[in-house]
Amino acid sequence: SSSQTILDEIYCIAWNGMMWIACGKKGVNYTAMYSYDGMNWISVSINNDFQAYDITWVNSSSGNSWITVGVNNSGNMVSYTSADGLNWNFISFLGTFSGTLKKIACNQYDVIAVGSGTGNNNCFYLSEGAWYSTGNFSQSSNSITWNGSEFIISTDSDGLYSLIDSSNIFEFTKINSYSSTTSNLVFSRITLPYSATYPVQG
Repeated sequence: SSSQTILDEIYCIAWNGMMWIACGKKGVNYTAMYSYDGMNWISVSINNDFQAYDITWVNSSSGNSWITVGVNNSGNMVSYTSADGLNWNFISFLGTFSGTLKKIACNQYDVIAVGSGTGNNNCFYLSEGAWYSTGNFSQSSNSITWNGSEFIISTDSDGLYSLIDSSNIFEFTKINSYSSTTSNLVFSRITLPYSATYPVQG
């Protein structure tokens, strides 16, 4: 590891208690790096065609792993996962979805991602190793967080929404006090083992 391998642009970064992973761009290639101490960074390959918007460590009843989401050069939503941060595998989607996944959040049971898709395909849930669209959320979204009882989603132009999962029946409720506003980022006051931002120029 050396300063020669530092990313030119950092799009997202996360910590799982043992290692850091940062995703971004070096030259013309999208890439990632990992570090155990935050000082010495080593390159790791995910996919040169993949621009990551968010990365998080998922600690749920279905297992523990890194998950990153974003977009490929064809303009389609893509996602990868890794148990160790070094070896990455593609997560399939039930269908092909144009647009960008921008943010991930999870609780003990659900892993949810939101972004800017088409039609009602702006919110996705992970089930049995694949992403599925909830199929009932039309708001292009920038961020999502878990607050201990429900997911909170920030949208491009329609304020905040809450999301509750009842046996894979996803119910969205508009939070009226934040209607007709644009929100780029939403955080929970609960201490969670992951965080990320987009973008940071390096």
